[in-house]
Amino acid sequence: MISFGEYTDDKKTSAPKWITMEAGGESGFQLRADFENPDHAAQQSRRRSGIE
Repeated sequence: MISFGEYTDDKKTSAPKWITMEAGGESGFQLRADFENPDHAAQQSRRRSGIE
């Protein structure tokens, strides 16, 4: 499962700040990883510059 979280605003075009990936399997196997979304930082920079 992949989920997205922590948006900095309510705009429909906003990129999430974090991406979470989760997996589970037999015998209790579980894996979870959180990644910072590089598109979020780029989008915030464009918005501050008035490009987006």
